[in-house]
Amino acid sequence: MMSKYFSAQKYRQRAYSVWFKPEDASVLAKSMIYDFGKEPDVLSVLDNGKEWLFSELTRFQPLTGKLLQESGELFVGGAYPLRPPNKNGLSPKGKLYLYLEVHGQLVQVGVPRPSIMRRQTMADDLPVEIREAYYRKGVMDGLVLSDDVIPQPSGRFLPIPIASGWAIINHWAEWLNLTEYEFRGVIDALDLQRDTDGNIYDLRSFLVHVPTGGYDYSESDILFLDKTKHRIIHMKNGDISTMRVLENYVDAIDKYCVHTILGKPDRFDFEPYLAQEKIIS
Repeated sequence: MMSKYFSAQKYRQRAYSVWFKPEDASVLAKSMIYDFGKEPDVLSVLDNGKEWLFSELTRFQPLTGKLLQESGELFVGGAYPLRPPNKNGLSPKGKLYLYLEVHGQLVQVGVPRPSIMRRQTMADDLPVEIREAYYRKGVMDGLVLSDDVIPQPSGRFLPIPIASGWAIINHWAEWLNLTEYEFRGVIDALDLQRDTDGNIYDLRSFLVHVPTGGYDYSESDILFLDKTKHRIIHMKNGDISTMRVLENYVDAIDKYCVHTILGKPDRFDFEPYLAQEKIIS
């Protein structure tokens, strides 16, 4: 569950700017996006509308797509005023995000930064249904359940935006206080390779659900992308011995996202969608 309920009404009360149409945006916002192209083009996405934005989500994740298509209006918001350029020829500074309200809960829709619009990203190795649904090239970059006017930097609870970063297994080894023996067990079981800097980049978490909203993983569900085999791995309760392949990932992630966005009080059960065999014996 979310640690704090947050609606569009609360956002409008606390945010500096809210625009439902591109033409309503400030001169600074239009200049930052259209003239300099340094920030995500949330205004063009707003102009294209929900049907265009969620077309592939609805195709590959029909339950989640339908939920978002039938939700509130898209709008662009900013927590703080944009800052004018220091001198001529420079871009205004600031952050703008794309939102919509779903059954009283605010959802931020990630829009790709111009710098990653066409290049290779971490999401390219996800199974096609998940990649095209939540990380459609040049259109969408994950989802975030909002609990403040400033988006969660980690993007937890839903498929994490690439811009937020996907934690590598080395970081999880630290957070879960794995021994070197336990960490080596993960590496060997998945046949992972260290990079020249000693880190392993082929196993990253792209979805993290922690009911408390904190760092107690005792009741968590974490989904990893195993890049080398283009598969999704589930870990329960911060315990590496529970790691199993998420076989029916299409249905599982679709139903999980709806369950989570709607704030269902009971924990989503990934068990029916998992392979029988554990990765670490």
